Amino acid sequence: MNYHVTFDRDAQSFWDANAESLLRHESEYNLMIGITLGIISAERTWGELSCFTVRHGSKIVGQAMHTGGDKPLILSSMSPGAVDALVDATIENDFFPERVSGPAETAEYCASVFASRRGAKTSIFQRQGIYELREVIWPPPDGGKLISGTPEQRDLTLEWAEHFVRECFPEEPEPKALAEDMVKNRLGAGHVYFWETAEGDIVSMAGRNRESPNTATISWVYTPPEKRGRGYARSVVAHLSQLWLDRGKTACNLFTNLANPASNKAYVSVGYEQLLEARIYSIESP
Repeated sequence: MNYHVTFDRDAQSFWDANAESLLRHESEYNLMIGITLGIISAERTWGELSCFTVRHGSKIVGQAMHTGGDKPLILSSMSPGAVDALVDATIENDFFPERVSGPAETAEYCASVFASRRGAKTSIFQRQGIYELREVIWPPPDGGKLISGTPEQRDLTLEWAEHFVRECFPEEPEPKALAEDMVKNRLGAGHVYFWETAEGDIVSMAGRNRESPNTATISWVYTPPEKRGRGYARSVVAHLSQLWLDRGKTACNLFTNLANPASNKAYVSVGYEQLLEARIYSIESP
């Protein structure tokens, strides 16, 4: 049987075809699922959506998605043969990504195939851990509480969001613009939260980035350097995760930069477990 790749720009059509396959690994594929459902619900818009479904015979064996510009091509786990078919299909649609992102082995192979077609080289842009929590391990109480961000806290949210982008994505060319997008889409929707101490000081931030049917993705975790080492990030992540479990989700998930062992340790301490390593590869122009 041969591989066959379907190209689609419609999020609903892509979801109708791939929902069952993607939801078998809901936390692992939270990014692709969340983007798709965000577009369908009109929570988010993207400049240009390109979706690819890879089949072997009648069986779906892989998916890929690109949201325009210099964003990476997002991959599900798939075999080398499926990747070869995917690369052929993207080239047929006049598309060469600058980066690819997905489960480590798939992303590495996909980047190498694209690079060989262009006479280019590849390099690891970032190693990420995808973590999942199903039950919170509570940190020691410190008298603080989780509070929802308000429009009055826009300046603080924007400042911390920009610091978050600069620390986590140092090669991001427009960190302020990305932070402004986060504030615009998350703060007004009630998806930004802070940890407030017993004295009334706001010391840490986290947000609900996206949802899938049974999970919520936590992101934008930031504590100012002078406030670190006191467990505030653990507290805000633990309580925000529990909030979404209380709202009916069966799990929460998050991405981490594996080059930052301190934050990874903090997430594990409140109940997150690593499911897989994902990698972002850059494909350098020849």
